[in-house]
Parts: sequence; structure tokens; C-alpha cells
Amino acid sequence: MRFFIFLLAMVILGWLAQSTIQWPAIALVGILAGAWTGYSGGRNFALGFLAGALVWGSYAIWLDVANEGLLSGRIGELFAGIGSAGVLAVTVLLGGLLGGMGSLTGGFGAKLLAKKPVSPVR
Repeated sequence: MRFFIFLLAMVILGWLAQSTIQWPAIALVGILAGAWTGYSGGRNFALGFLAGALVWGSYAIWLDVANEGLLSGRIGELFAGIGSAGVLAVTVLLGGLLGGMGSLTGGFGAKLLAKKPVSPVR
């Protein structure tokens, strides 16, 4: 249950940040969410990947519908003819990887900073 609450919070914050910070927004939101959750590495990556894929995928589909698929179709022709659906799939994958790596970085950074300093051996 807690995983889905963090996922929903990360998607909402990602959508809000996407309008101001542009493409690195999901990584920054992932870093904050990863540091806040306290999950292990795999769970942090999964949380960030799902949130990044949802944010970038929904935003890409929204823009694709707004211009009737013209831009994604033309870009798909440039990249070996993968088409509009291929461009959207690559966008979802990249958004997921960016969010996952950001969340993983935040989780590892929080664990690194939370460690107590080791006292010198006498």
C-alpha cells in the first residue's frame, strides 16, 4: 500500500515539475522520492521506473493526440521507420530509466548520508 502511495505522489510531483523544469524533472523528483522512501535498491528503481514511465508516457501521448500524431510519425520515419508507436515506446522507456536511476540515486544517497561515522581504532 505504501508503495502505491509513493508512486502516486511521485507521478503527481513529476507532472507538476515537468511543466517548469522540463526533462530532468522526473530525475529530480525520483531523487527526492528515493531518499524519502527508505526502500532497498530494487524497490526504489521499480518505483522510479513506473513513475517515470507513467509521467513521460502520458505526457507523450497527450502531446501526440494534440498534434494528431504528425510529429511522432515524422520522427519515427527518421529513426529507421519505427513509426509513431515506436517513438512513444522509446519515450516511455527513457522516462522510466531516468526516473528509476534518479530514485535509485536518491535511495543510495540517503543511506550513505545516514551512516554513522566509524570511530578510529585505538
